[in-house]
Amino acid sequence: MNNLLARYLLLNLSLFFIGSVNATTLANLYEVSVPVFSQSNKERKEATTKAFEELLIRVTGKRDVLSLESSQKLLTNSRRFVRSFRYEEIPTSEVLRQQQNKVSEVSDANQSTDEIEDEQEQSQPAQQIVVSFDEKAVKNSLWKSQLPVWGKTRPNTLLWLAVQDHEHRKMLDASEATEILALLKQQAEKRGVPLTFPNLDLEDQVKINVTDVWGAYKIPIDDASSRYQAEAVVSAQLFLDDAGMWQTRWHLYQSGDESSWTFSAPHLNVVIYESIDQLAGALAERYAQVSSGQDDSRFLIHISDVSNLADYEKINRYLNTLSVVKRAELTQIQNDELIYELELRSNPRALKQAIALGKTLSAQEDPFAVEIDVNRLNYRLKP
Repeated sequence: MNNLLARYLLLNLSLFFIGSVNATTLANLYEVSVPVFSQSNKERKEATTKAFEELLIRVTGKRDVLSLESSQKLLTNSRRFVRSFRYEEIPTSEVLRQQQNKVSEVSDANQSTDEIEDEQEQSQPAQQIVVSFDEKAVKNSLWKSQLPVWGKTRPNTLLWLAVQDHEHRKMLDASEATEILALLKQQAEKRGVPLTFPNLDLEDQVKINVTDVWGAYKIPIDDASSRYQAEAVVSAQLFLDDAGMWQTRWHLYQSGDESSWTFSAPHLNVVIYESIDQLAGALAERYAQVSSGQDDSRFLIHISDVSNLADYEKINRYLNTLSVVKRAELTQIQNDELIYELELRSNPRALKQAIALGKTLSAQEDPFAVEIDVNRLNYRLKP
């Protein structure tokens, strides 16, 4: 779009009224923290590689991505993707929790718990390096390598978790500071899964109880979940069996589809980490996209109900945050409608899926769709 046309469009838009709505995105998706003992060059290089490995898993949604040959080529050049880094102290509570996790995994029967804790206290890092990676460079390299890209707009996932402690069952209360909650939040953040928890207030208690969650009864779960407007809902059970093994079963509901998985391990953190990994993989299977490998697809997208300059700026930002969009160019204004030409890295189905996930645009059926160019999509700006 030439400068004259751009000035004309902005001039017209500036005459409209003001309003705004924000889409849900993970602002720090491309920022990874790794504990370190020192700020030496050697340890920084090692930590940067580790951070990039975590980033590849987070952005592709594939836990096994590091075993692929195309990923290995990217890892050998991981430092060229670094935009910046900084060092931070790890909160004391987090250091203690990591020590407890380490202790729980030690199986050397010749060491007492006190001896193990003393060793962990001496060896646990108290600082971390926070590495920020270049989003555009990473995404472009993944597209070229035919690896999936899971964008920054991700489904809000509501988790109903029933926990059994001996003979007593209760639902996880997010207002209580528990080890289970801390582990869930830590791994969800690591995998880039926006995990939310129910309020368990009176409204929830009227619609659902711990038996419903434990039995994964879909009707009360759907009914109780509707108020949260989450794109995905999980019901899960967690308990310690008589053999000292942690057992869990998860049910995922999204867009009419249902999937489930089970896992067991002697350590709580392993069970929770594996469960979140499974969840991230299931979500990425639906939302992460691989480049078509064909010539760029060009589509026109018509967006109506645009009333001001703030709306235009928001739409422009939003389209350019979608991983499937290679280029978004405003070409025309018709009354309250903006017309963009888009170049897509994948197919239009991926674009529609990404937009449906967000809270910025809603699809608009065109009664004359049969008579117009099939490479046209119609949306309206949500109020």
